[in-house]
Amino acid sequence: MTASGAKRLAPGWFRAVALGLCVAPTMLACTRLLADDPQSANAESAPLESPLGNYLAGRYARSNRDTGAAVDFFEAALAEDPANRTLQNRTFLLMLADGKIERALALAPTLAEEPQTAAMAELLLAAQLLRQGDLAGARDR
Repeated sequence: MTASGAKRLAPGWFRAVALGLCVAPTMLACTRLLADDPQSANAESAPLESPLGNYLAGRYARSNRDTGAAVDFFEAALAEDPANRTLQNRTFLLMLADGKIERALALAPTLAEEPQTAAMAELLLAAQLLRQGDLAGARDR
């Protein structure tokens, strides 16, 4: 085999290793979520070490209507990529759906300027102001 033949094999080998590194955390997350006992699957929704694995596990949990686990996984992914607006939007909406209002309040100020979540974020911030007794602030919101 010539040196140019070795060069052609290297990218394919690299892609296979990269794919394996991406698929392994996802498979681990899926096996946790597909446990025989649904309660044990929820109890084991601890974040993974891989941001990509957390994101994919969160999407899987969301598709199975397990918003609690989805929030946990998306929050872990968001910790690795805090500027990701799409991830912020999804995490925020899932927090609201799961009743994790206090955690959603942390994301609300930045998402009040996003078209997808502006109305919900503004409403949440106004409700927080009402809760604190700031009627004028809530009205302005």
